[in-house]
Amino acid sequence: MSSFLQPSATKQETAARGRSLFSDEEWNALARSLKLSSREFQITRGLFDDETEAVIATRLSISPHTVHTYLDRLYRKLAARNRCQLLVRVFAEHRRQQA
Repeated sequence: MSSFLQPSATKQETAARGRSLFSDEEWNALARSLKLSSREFQITRGLFDDETEAVIATRLSISPHTVHTYLDRLYRKLAARNRCQLLVRVFAEHRRQQA
């Protein structure tokens, strides 16, 4: 059967792929290398799972406003203007570590 006829992945399956791009050891190395706090690390992983600010907030038991504030800080810390650039920055750091 052609791939275009197969059902698309569910949101949950897509999210699992995002987080599983790196092993736990790689995630921890990235967090150390990028100097992420534990909360920044949790939010970054949520971004890889394509979670909204509201979903991240619910999962972490914090307000969406707090998540938004952390995202603003992450953007500044990683010299990113948006989620896409933040994800690219994390990928670039991973690639640098693998070299």
